[in-house]
Amino acid sequence: MTREEPLIYIGGQPYVLREASHPTETYSISDRAENLEEIEARLKNDILRESARYGGLVLVHSEPYSGPLRPSWVSVSPSTVLTARELFAEVRNEGFSVRYHRTPVARDQSPQDGYLDTYAERIRALPTRTQLVFNCGAGVVRSTFAMSVALLVRRRMLVDQGRPDPYGVAAANDDDGDVRDGAKSPVGGDGGVGAARRVLRQQSEQARRDRSLLRLMHVLSKSLPPGSQATILALLSSQSNLLENLRAALLGNFDIVLSLLSTLDDGSGVKKVVDAIVDDCDAMVNLRESIVQHRVRYASLALLDERTATAYRQSALAALERYFFLRRPEVKHMITRLRKEGAPGHFFIFAPVQDLSAIAKADRGGEGAVVLAPGAAGASGGGRAGERQGERIGEEWAEQIIRARSGIILRPSTILKNDQWLALAEGQSQHVRGAINFRRVPGTKLYGLSQPTEEGIRTVVRQVGEELGEGEGRRIVWIGVREEPLVNINGTPYVLRQQAVSLRNVKSYSGISAKRLELLEARLKDDVLSELTTFEGRILVASEADDGSVNPLWEAVEDGPSQVKTMREVMDKVGGEECGEAFTFIRVPITAEKFPQFQDLRDIIEVVTSLDMDTSAVIVNDQLGRGRTTRTLVVIKLLQDWMRSGGTPKAKRSDRQSYVVINNLLRVVRNGFEVKNAVDAAITACGEPFDLLESIENARQQAEDSDGPTRAMWIARGIRELRGYFFLILFMCFLNECRPSTWREMGTTSSYETWVKDRPVFRTIQRELDDAGIEALSPLSRGALVERGTASDDEVADFVAHRDGRILSAYSLLKSDFFSGLQKMSLPERVDGSPNFRRVPLSTTAATDLAQSAASSLSTAQGHGPLVYGSGMPTVDGLRRALEKMNARETKVLWQSLREEPVLFVSGRPHVLRLFDRPLENVITTGVTTATVEAMEVELKKDLLREREKTGGKVLLHDEIEENGSFTVTAMWEEIQPTDILTPREVYTIMQNEGFRVDYERLPVTDEQSPIPGVFSRIERRMSSALTTARDKENFSAAWNCQMGRGRTTTGMVACALVYRILFDRHAAFEMAASYVEPPEDHNLHWDGREAEPLLQGEYKLVLQLVGVLKHGKLAKRLADKAIDDMEAVQNLRLAIHSFVLRVEAAEEGSKKRAKLFDQALNYLYRYATLIVFANFLLDKASHLSDISAGDSDDDGGDAPAGGDESTFLSFEAYLAERPEIKKILTRRTLE
Repeated sequence: MTREEPLIYIGGQPYVLREASHPTETYSISDRAENLEEIEARLKNDILRESARYGGLVLVHSEPYSGPLRPSWVSVSPSTVLTARELFAEVRNEGFSVRYHRTPVARDQSPQDGYLDTYAERIRALPTRTQLVFNCGAGVVRSTFAMSVALLVRRRMLVDQGRPDPYGVAAANDDDGDVRDGAKSPVGGDGGVGAARRVLRQQSEQARRDRSLLRLMHVLSKSLPPGSQATILALLSSQSNLLENLRAALLGNFDIVLSLLSTLDDGSGVKKVVDAIVDDCDAMVNLRESIVQHRVRYASLALLDERTATAYRQSALAALERYFFLRRPEVKHMITRLRKEGAPGHFFIFAPVQDLSAIAKADRGGEGAVVLAPGAAGASGGGRAGERQGERIGEEWAEQIIRARSGIILRPSTILKNDQWLALAEGQSQHVRGAINFRRVPGTKLYGLSQPTEEGIRTVVRQVGEELGEGEGRRIVWIGVREEPLVNINGTPYVLRQQAVSLRNVKSYSGISAKRLELLEARLKDDVLSELTTFEGRILVASEADDGSVNPLWEAVEDGPSQVKTMREVMDKVGGEECGEAFTFIRVPITAEKFPQFQDLRDIIEVVTSLDMDTSAVIVNDQLGRGRTTRTLVVIKLLQDWMRSGGTPKAKRSDRQSYVVINNLLRVVRNGFEVKNAVDAAITACGEPFDLLESIENARQQAEDSDGPTRAMWIARGIRELRGYFFLILFMCFLNECRPSTWREMGTTSSYETWVKDRPVFRTIQRELDDAGIEALSPLSRGALVERGTASDDEVADFVAHRDGRILSAYSLLKSDFFSGLQKMSLPERVDGSPNFRRVPLSTTAATDLAQSAASSLSTAQGHGPLVYGSGMPTVDGLRRALEKMNARETKVLWQSLREEPVLFVSGRPHVLRLFDRPLENVITTGVTTATVEAMEVELKKDLLREREKTGGKVLLHDEIEENGSFTVTAMWEEIQPTDILTPREVYTIMQNEGFRVDYERLPVTDEQSPIPGVFSRIERRMSSALTTARDKENFSAAWNCQMGRGRTTTGMVACALVYRILFDRHAAFEMAASYVEPPEDHNLHWDGREAEPLLQGEYKLVLQLVGVLKHGKLAKRLADKAIDDMEAVQNLRLAIHSFVLRVEAAEEGSKKRAKLFDQALNYLYRYATLIVFANFLLDKASHLSDISAGDSDDDGGDAPAGGDESTFLSFEAYLAERPEIKKILTRRTLE
C-alpha cells in the first residue's frame, strides 16, 4: 500500500483523515510507515472516544460525484473500526495467504526520496512466483509506477536466475527507428543490405510512425479543451516541426532522457524495455504519454487559468521524473538539473516540447503564432538568418541535417562547435600556437592553458619537458578539468552543444565522472564516424563568429579513423611520443563557473600529493584557460606550499581586499589571517590571465554602472566569484588543521568533506551570500564609514577601519552588553549587575504552588527542591552577587551560557563583538562549536591587548544609549590594565577560586532561534549526568544566561525543566497530565470567530500536525506548555509567537519589514515546536529506560531517572534523523 495519509476502516469502508478547511486535498503528514501506523492507531482511539460521546455514532463525510461533501453519522463499535494493518490481519486469519506492506508515497513525490529502494528490497525478498498487488488512493499513477518498478525488478531476478528474459524481444529489437542509436549505423558501407530489405525497413518505420501519430492525436484529444481541438489540430498540420516534436516527446525522446541513455552501457536497449513495460501497465495511465498530456494541458491553460495550469505543469514534471527514474535512479546530478530547470519559468527540461506557446495562442484564437523548435534558426542565433547567407552550407539544409541526426551522443538538436577561442589569444604573455592562455605560475612547475589543438598539446608538452629537464623521476601530469564531451577532428577540438543554447555548456552531464565522460567521448567519436560515412567524408560542424553568432560549416575529413580522436587518444598519443611513460593524462571533470566539489578535490589531492614537487610538472586546462584552470592551479599551489612549509601557512602580509563574509569566516577558524595571506598569495601568483579577486571587484564596478537585468547579472557573477574565494579560504583552513605527517593519505580519504560537514557554522556564514546584493561585493577598505546609529567621529571611524586583529578586524567593534530598558521592572527579585535575574522550582508541584503564592520572593523558593535560574549577561560583580543568592558556596550550580557571540569582560563589564555597519545586530554563526567560540574569545583578548599597547593603555569601546525612543551607538576611549580584560571562562575560573561551586559550560545558540539539535542533546546529557550523580537533588541548581536573559535563557530553563520533570520527577509529570480533563463540548456555546484564543494556546496548524505525528504528541505539548508557563517571568515563549504574528499582520504586504517579521515569527514558532519534539523525545527515552529495567522497584518517589543504560537510547540528533516526518513539518513556512 502506498497511501501516505492516515487511513481507517469503519464498517468495512475506508475513510481517510483530511483537514476540514481543505477536505479534497491530501493530508500528508508523514512518509514513514511505522509512524503512519502509530497515527492510525491513535486515530482509531479518537474515533472510539468520540463515538462514546455521541451514543455510538461518529461523524464522517462522503464525496459525491459532484457538489460539496455530505456529512453523515455512522454507527461504530470497537469491532467495526480497524486500522489497515488490523484489516489485513483479519483477512489473513480467514485463511488468505496475504502479506501486507506499507510504503507511503505522496502524490507527485520524487522517486529520489528512497521508496524505490524499499520497493526493490521487498520484491527481491519474495519468490518470483509470488503475486504482487499495489494500491494507492485512486489506483492510477502511484500504483502504475509501482507495477512498472516491480516488473523491472522481476525481470532482473529472472535473468539473474538464468531464466528467459520476458522482455528480451523488446531489448533486442534494433528496428525501432524512433530510438536514436548511432551504433547501428555502420562506419563503412551498408553491409550488402539489399533493396528489398531496405524497402521492408522503410515500410516498418512508416507503420510505427503512423501508429505514433494516431496515438498522439488520441492524447491531444484528451488533453485539449473541446472548443480548441480543431484550431490546434489545424495548427499542427501547418507546423511540421511542432508536430514532430510532440511525437518525439510522446515516444519518450526528451532531451534529458536521451542524455541519460548516452551515459548507460546499453541505453537504447534499456529504453525499449522500459517503454514495453510502461505500455504493458497502461490500463489506467501511460506513464510516458502522461508527460505530454500534462505538458499540453499546461500550454492550453497557461493564458486562461494560471493556478490550474501550474498544477498541470507540476504534474508534467513529476511524470517526467518518474519516467526518468525507471532508467537510472543513481544519476543524481541529472535529477538536480531536472528539478532546477523544472522550476517556474524554466521549460528546457521538457525539450523537445519546451515551447508550446503556439498551442496557448491558438487556444485563445491568436494568429501568427511561431514555434521555436530546438532546431529552429532563431533558437540559437537570435534570428541571424540574414547573417548566414553566403556561408558554405545553406541554413535550411543545415537544419535538416541536425534534425535528422541519429547518434547516441550526436543526436537531433545537438551540434559540434569549434572549441578554439582565438579572440582570447590577444594580450597573453606567452604565445603557443594552438594553446591559448598558456602560462607558467611564477616560481613553480605549474602550468595552465585553454583547450588546445593537437599541435598545441605537442608544443606545450615539449616546452614543459624542456623546462623540467632530464632526470630520474621526471613526470608530467596533465589534468583536464573539462566536463563537456569533446572530440578532435583534424587536430582541432570540437565540443558537443545543444543547438537551442549553443553558447552554453550541456548541463545534462554536470557532475559526470571521468570514466563516464570518456565513455561518452568514445561514443561521440563513433557518431562522428557514422556521419562521415553518411555524408561521404564530411561532417557538419559549427563555428562562433566575433559577433557571437554560430554558423554551420562543412569539415572535410580524409581519413576518419586516424583524424577523429577522443581526448584520451590524443593525449596518450602525443604524450607517449614526446615523453613516454613520464607523461600522464587524467580527467577531473569540474562544472563550469563552479568551485570543485568534494570528489573533485579528492582526485586533485590524490594526484598532487603523490608527486615529487621538484621533479614533476602539472598542466591544467579547461575551455578558456581562465576560471576552472585558475581555481585548480590555486588549489594545487596551496597544497604544494602547505607541504613545503610543514603544515603551517607562510606568506607575506596580504594587501588584497577583504569582504564582510570573508572576515566572518576568518573569525571562526584557527590562524584566520595567516590562512587569508596564503590564499591571497596563491591567487596573485596564479592571477594571469584571471585574477579571482580582481574579477570580484570588476563585477562590482560593472554592476554599479549598470541597471536592470544587466546589473543583476553582474551582481550574480560577483557573488559567484566571491563564493569561490570563500571556498578557497575554507580549503586552506582545512589544510591548516591537518598534520603534515598525514598528507600522503589525504587523497584517499574524505577528511575534507567530513571536516566541512561537521562544522555547520561554515554553512551558516556561507548563507550570507545566498540572497546577498551588491553590498556583499564592497571591499572593507571602501564603503561608508558612518552609518545611522554608529559613531560619527572621523578619528574613531578611521581607527575602526584600520583595525587588523584576528577577531577584532577592520570594521568590527566591541559594544557593551548593557543598555537602557534591559531590566524587566516587574520581576520580584533584582540582583545588581545580573539583569532579569529570576528563579523557578524545577518540580512541577512546587512551581505551581509558588506561582499561586502571593509572596514569591527568592526566600520562599527554599524548600521547594531543585531550582533553575535565569539571567542576562552579568558583570563580574553581578555574577558574584548572583552566585551568592544561589548559595553557590554550599550548593553546586551548573551555569550554562547560551551566548553564540564572542564576549569579553573589560573592566568588569561584558562587551560583545559587532560589525561596524550593524552595531545593534548579533553576528550570526549558527552551528559554531563551543571550542571555536572560546578560541575566538582568547584571540579577541589578544587583539585588544595589542590594540592597548599601540594606543598607550587605552582601548576603543562602544556603548548603546537611548535618545528620543531610539538607540544610538557611541564610542569612548577607556584606559585599562591588562588584567582588566578577561574571557568568560577566566571570569568563572575566578569565581571558582573564590570558593563558589559553579560548573560553567558554553552552549552556543543563535539569538531568537531554537537551539540546534546538538545543543538539546548536550543540555539533556549535562542535566541528566548532574542529576544522576548529585548526592542531594533537593539542592540541585542550574543557571542559564544569554545577552538579555530573555528568549535563549527562557528556552534553556524550559528544556532543563523538561529533562528534570520527565526523567527525574516523572510521577508528578504524569499525574499532572493524567489530571488534565478535556472540557466537555457545549453545543449551546457559539465560537465568536476570533482566532486569538487557539493561537494563544499554541494551536497553530504546524503544531497540531506535529502533535498528531508524535507518539506522545498531546502529552508532550501539555508538558512543554506547563514548563513554558512556569518559566514565563521574562518571556512566555508561546505568547511571544502570537505577538509577532500580530506584528506581521500589521506590516505592509510585500514590504521588507513584513518579510523580516515573518522570519522572526517563524523562528519563534519553530522554537516552540522543537521544545514539544524535545519533550516527546524525553518521553520516549523514559519509556525505553523503564522497559529495559522492568522489574526494578520504582518506589523512589520519582527522585531518580528511569532505570537502564542511557547509552542504549539515541541522541536527540539521531532521534530526529530517524524521523524525517518531524523535519518535514518543521520546515513548513506557515503561521496559520
